[in-house]
Amino acid sequence: MYKKGDFHLHTTASDGKFSPKELVNMASKENIDIMSITDHDTIYGVLEAVLEGKNLELR
Repeated sequence: MYKKGDFHLHTTASDGKFSPKELVNMASKENIDIMSITDHDTIYGVLEAVLEGKNLELR
């Protein structure tokens, strides 16, 4: 069984176009099983992404 993932995502916490919340929602709609936020010099967006994942009941 294969999993679909994206391991290089930037959010508005660094130089990305989308907020962490938006990225989690987009990943969910695209059936991405696992994702990694790789913002530059910050982990600021991680908490927002985790909270949105919990809100959507993702694991």
